[in-house]
Amino acid sequence: MMSWCVKEMLSEYMEGSYTEIVNTTTFVNSTIGPNPWNTSQYFNDEGKPAGWSFFYLENVTITGPSGATYEIDNNTHVMTLSLFDDVFPSSYTLFNSTNEADAMMRYKWYVTINPWTRKLNHNPFMFANISTHMDNMATGLTNLIRSSTERIEMIAGPAFGRETFVEVRWGWLALPLCLLRLTFLFLIATIIRSSREREDVGIYKTSAIATLLHGLPEDMQKKIKSSKADRTSRVNAKETKIQWMPKGGWRLSGHTFSSSPEKSHSGILTETR
Repeated sequence: MMSWCVKEMLSEYMEGSYTEIVNTTTFVNSTIGPNPWNTSQYFNDEGKPAGWSFFYLENVTITGPSGATYEIDNNTHVMTLSLFDDVFPSSYTLFNSTNEADAMMRYKWYVTINPWTRKLNHNPFMFANISTHMDNMATGLTNLIRSSTERIEMIAGPAFGRETFVEVRWGWLALPLCLLRLTFLFLIATIIRSSREREDVGIYKTSAIATLLHGLPEDMQKKIKSSKADRTSRVNAKETKIQWMPKGGWRLSGHTFSSSPEKSHSGILTETR
């Protein structure tokens, strides 16, 4: 049986996606009253019975749990019922054949005209579960009514949205805040001291950029190679330290040789450790 009902729905709109849960609760008007149908027989010009006229006199009224009343007038109800008069009842007919694919659907069983026939690709009622087919039909009708743009009444109601709250636990921020403050104080102290000792602070500091860009003079390279020829280059590299002094030029330590007086103008100073 198909009947008018009121359904509660839960709709959500989140992250640009709309979801809707239908049929959480269903309400049907099950009140038993008098027969709403009024029937009368009509006759043709010769006075013979030609058929029956049916009139539905009752409006369908359903009251939801919140007290809201939903109503379908009698004309709408009858027009909706007439949609099913074309296919209920109906049957499948075979003519001089036993192949089910040749079956024709016979519908519109009216009194005044012959039944109609139509060839279908499949029997819509040959379902494993006939209830599923009827549920799909009811859902289709519901969606058709809801999507009608002629008679839509907007209902105002509450809307809920997510709001994020942030709770700050200051105890966990104590260490990073202290480190940030100490780093800032160290930066200020470095700037002040560097401004006072501007002549003593080297441009390259301890970077290896100066050595890569300028390299050592050839005489210093020869002395480094000849001082410890019996040892490998890797050992010599580990024991050699080169430093650029702001006013003294290069300072090289780690070898057992002294600089020559005639080479002192090149700014190369050696120190033996």
